[in-house]
Formats: sequence, structure tokens, C-alpha cells
Amino acid sequence: MAPHGAFFAGETLLYVVFAQGWTPMRGAGVLAAAVLGQVSAVHSIPGFITGPRPSDVPVVRLLTLACFGMVALAATWPGTLRQSQRWAALGALTYPLYLIHARIGQLLFARWQEVLSPAGAVLAVITVVYAAAWSMARAVEGRVVPWLSRQRFIAALEGTRPDPVP
Repeated sequence: MAPHGAFFAGETLLYVVFAQGWTPMRGAGVLAAAVLGQVSAVHSIPGFITGPRPSDVPVVRLLTLACFGMVALAATWPGTLRQSQRWAALGALTYPLYLIHARIGQLLFARWQEVLSPAGAVLAVITVVYAAAWSMARAVEGRVVPWLSRQRFIAALEGTRPDPVP
């Protein structure tokens, strides 16, 4: 799972926290994943940023911790916030983001850091990558997945019966 498996493991464990709640073992696992995620992110700086500076390290550590913290908050926030349509919409972006953020984000950042400030390049990349993920979620997952779920061959693979086609 190297080099970024800590992120996958941590976010998967946070889903378990969302579904079943915190335990000391789950808390320790999330903390370990956050620490290992920071190590992984710091080691990835030279492959992502041209001419990294020592001051980049605390920023990367803080961003990594903030991401873990935001997901932990979303997983444990009481009541309707966890079940809101906005959280569901953001959750639908996770797989498209997983697919495109690294390669596309890295390519865009490499080009844009030459003409924008580093902060401007980061903001521009985040905007473009999120817009692309949203487009993918709407166009593919929003239309193709429901269609696939009604197909008989998928139901046969799953061992279930398809819903009647309207």
C-alpha cells in the first residue's frame, strides 16, 4: 500500500467510525493513519513541487492533519449533518477525486506554478480537479450507475434480481 496506503486505510477506518462509532482501537488506528499520512505526504513533496523549500513541510503536515480532521468531523457530527444532501454530494466526489487528483493535479500544478504563485497554482488546481470530479460524479455515477444496476447481467453477477425496468 506504499506510499499512500495510510490515506486509504485512514479514510476506510473513518467510514467504520461513521457506521459504528469510535472505540479506542479505531481512534488509535485513525491517529496512526494520520501520522503515517503526514510522513507519506512530506516524502512526496519533491515529486509534486518543483524546488521545494523547507517551509513546505509544516504546510503539508498541517493540510494532511486538516483533511483527516475534516473527515473525522464529518464521520462523527451528530444528527442531520451526517445525513444531509450536501455531505452526500461531497461523498459522491471521493472516488472521482481519487481517480484524477494525483496525475491531473500534478500535471496542472507543474504547468501553473511557472505562471502563478504557488498558492495561486494550488487554488487553481483544486478548483479544476473538484470541477472535473463533480462532472464525473454527475455524468457517470449519476447516470451510468443507476442504469447498470437495472441490467440483468449485473444482477446475475451479484446473484440478485434486477429492479423492473420502468
